[in-house]
Amino acid sequence: MTLPLSTEEALSCILSAVSVLPAENIPVRKSLGRVLAENLGAPRSMPDLPCSAVDGYAVQADQGPDFNVVMEVRAGILPEKVLVPGQAAAIMTGAVLPKGADCLVMVEDCLIEGQKLTTPDNLKAGDLINPVGDEISAGDVFVEKGTLIGPSVFPALFCAGITEICVHRNPRVGILISGDEVREIEDGPAPGQVFNTNSYIIEAVCASLGVEIVETCAVVDDELQTRNLLKNLEKRCDVVITSGGISRGRYDHLGAILRGDGYDLLLQSTAIKPGRPLHVARGEGGALIFGMP
Repeated sequence: MTLPLSTEEALSCILSAVSVLPAENIPVRKSLGRVLAENLGAPRSMPDLPCSAVDGYAVQADQGPDFNVVMEVRAGILPEKVLVPGQAAAIMTGAVLPKGADCLVMVEDCLIEGQKLTTPDNLKAGDLINPVGDEISAGDVFVEKGTLIGPSVFPALFCAGITEICVHRNPRVGILISGDEVREIEDGPAPGQVFNTNSYIIEAVCASLGVEIVETCAVVDDELQTRNLLKNLEKRCDVVITSGGISRGRYDHLGAILRGDGYDLLLQSTAIKPGRPLHVARGEGGALIFGMP
């Protein structure tokens, strides 16, 4: 008799049987919850031009401390003038540094009277400037292959200006619930029977993972119907999850099917309660089948 596997052993067995699904290109707007299939390079440097890290004034460091403010530079608007020695530009956070300036000084550190600006006398070239590529340079790996595109990565793709990405196709899952005693809530209660709950547990977990459910179906305790429905789901799915009929009773047809010809049984017992008779098998077409009690 095969000894039940521990949780760790069972998980290792299952993961070793999992194959990587093919890749597909999708719009970035539909990528939340998907897994990146290849390294993603930054399409451009960020920032793409030297820009201000603060609200303040752009000046030439060795020309202070007195300057004449000749223009204003807002974020998203390219500077319209080149600064000459003695001139300054009022500049907003994220705005492009005007040519002729080599440092920034914060508003809080300045004295301004009309267009006359007085700065501290300890300015240094490069102060408070975000240089080109300060966050990332064009072509550098922006997101690594295998990364789950979650709430932190997803908006970063938009920040980089990426419109399409290559991700692994989501697994297609089929669900099969077995048992003469299982009823849907719309059918109302009946003596000795139970309402279908397990399929909705599975559906809820799949939904939380962004997994596509191809079909959910139910079958009575009939071997031929069970076999036919299982084969039908295998043809259309990467993973089939079943509930019920997995032990060794007279009407536990799913267990007998997975232990029989046409299936490579990878796991048939775990040291987990509830869940001891969990079966994991691979069908002839490659689908991975999880037979759950």
